[in-house]
Amino acid sequence: MTLALGVYHYGLSYHLATEKLRADPAPDRRFPDAPIEFLAVHAVELYLKAMLMAEGDNEDELRDRYGHNLLKMAYQVASKSDGIGPDVISAVNFLWMNRRNIESRYLRAGAHKVLPSSHLCGLLRSLCITTHKRMFEIGAKPRPLPEFNELFGYLASRPQSPENSDDSGAGTN
Repeated sequence: MTLALGVYHYGLSYHLATEKLRADPAPDRRFPDAPIEFLAVHAVELYLKAMLMAEGDNEDELRDRYGHNLLKMAYQVASKSDGIGPDVISAVNFLWMNRRNIESRYLRAGAHKVLPSSHLCGLLRSLCITTHKRMFEIGAKPRPLPEFNELFGYLASRPQSPENSDDSGAGTN
């Protein structure tokens, strides 16, 4: 239980850093979404692992069974929890199929598909809320859930499918 809570809080730290970067972008960045995507994808993985740990998996089992396979983790969490719906699975599928959990670490020349930062933050918020609730269910005491709209001044509480993007020009980097 303690390890699951620690992994959740670690994911929340990456999540909040993602939100902060998105809310206050530096105008002189050449690749403004690169650090956002990197932090967000890591937070997604940590939230999923925290939920799997809440179900009893330990670190060795997670490494052996899932590695960094976000989609496999998401399907397993969805099979054990009603908090992960098709919108989350769709967004995680996009990240996994486009290898964003690995490729976001490296500079690759040319166009590639990315999930718009608004969708990443929506995905993170959905996973955060689900993981937070799960921590309470197992008897852990997570720190208070952030009020995202108050902290960051915009709405996007649920992820959308990548095809319904409202980010103009987003989708390739």
